[in-house]
Amino acid sequence: MIKELVDLSKDELELVVKGPLLVGLLIAGADGNIDQREMRQGLELAQNQWAKASREYAAFYRAIAEDLEEKFNILLQQYPRDTRKRQKVVVSELEKLNPVLKKIDPRFARPYHKCLLSVSRKIAESSGGFLAKNKVGPEEAAWVNLPMISEPGLHA
Repeated sequence: MIKELVDLSKDELELVVKGPLLVGLLIAGADGNIDQREMRQGLELAQNQWAKASREYAAFYRAIAEDLEEKFNILLQQYPRDTRKRQKVVVSELEKLNPVLKKIDPRFARPYHKCLLSVSRKIAESSGGFLAKNKVGPEEAAWVNLPMISEPGLHA
């Protein structure tokens, strides 16, 4: 395990690992229809970004990326089918990342947060918006910047 995550509890570490999947679930499901194409593109972006991660973090990201689509499908089954109920639960879980990210060294927390934002944007853009005229549809636009997760700052 990487040193920045050593002090996290089991639940906190699980949340960090699950974060990209939760972002995918939030954005891909924003319009009430979880499109596998949207998810696949977002997850592929995550895998590509993680492949470029520093040597220190590469193993961590590889562990997350392994069987990502299967992990997403399992996660999806654990959440309500109703869009609003699901969004509420997922947002609540993503909010729990804030205190966790404050505990983590910013050298890890900031790139992690940036990766979540990239995954969010890629999934939102893959849906094409209304009649493919907008890059991000109105449902995704409300969530694409992940307002429930504060950008990790430089803290001691």
